[in-house]
Amino acid sequence: MRDAEKPALNITIGGEGEARNIGSLTVVITNPGQIALECLALSLSHGAQVSGNWLVPPLKQTEFSVPMAPWPAKADLENLKTTLLFRQPNGVTFSIEIVPNLKVKTLYDRSDDLLKELGL
Repeated sequence: MRDAEKPALNITIGGEGEARNIGSLTVVITNPGQIALECLALSLSHGAQVSGNWLVPPLKQTEFSVPMAPWPAKADLENLKTTLLFRQPNGVTFSIEIVPNLKVKTLYDRSDDLLKELGL
């Protein structure tokens, strides 16, 4: 029964990529609990998903990087959320939703005010 509660994890997600192309996510998970966990998957609310089996040992910090495609566009960042799916040793799964800190590389930055560039 010690696995019955959802563990309190500290999670940060960052990364950078080209809009609508591929990017790299870096996930840092701190597990302050006594139970080892497994991160089975992560998904972004704009539709990108990655499956894995990343071990999150007890009383440790784990970091992993994964490629992610499609990378969100700048317009997607405002309401973007990441959901991580975990499994406990007893087989019970749970998910945690967080707001990631992602950057979008663009080849061209189009200004909303085209006349501003002309000094008008």
